[in-house]
Amino acid sequence: MFETPVDLARVIYFATANEALRLPPALLDRLRVIRWPAPRPEHLDELLPSILADVIAREHGQTQYPFMIDTGQGVADPPPQLDPTERAAIATHWSGGSIRQLTRLVETALAARRARPFLH
Repeated sequence: MFETPVDLARVIYFATANEALRLPPALLDRLRVIRWPAPRPEHLDELLPSILADVIAREHGQTQYPFMIDTGQGVADPPPQLDPTERAAIATHWSGGSIRQLTRLVETALAARRARPFLH
């Protein structure tokens, strides 16, 4: 839903803002405002894969996923995934809206995963 091809060949500049009304009138006068709805909880499963991939990439000093990860048992390229418990916890705490908040929740879930002991 959010990964939509857009032809930007004629765009001179592109800006984003959380609230257009807070922009200075002189700047706002030079912009064409396009309103985009905030993501809602039902978009979670569409958003999680790319956010998870971005978080994992940053944790490994990369700018994007996929990349190769040295697992100690050879180099692997695992697809980013959350387990059902992690996904449920994120869904409980994200009511939609802020992608930054959703990203922080994913980072927290991954940190908790690393902190918990391995179960055999």
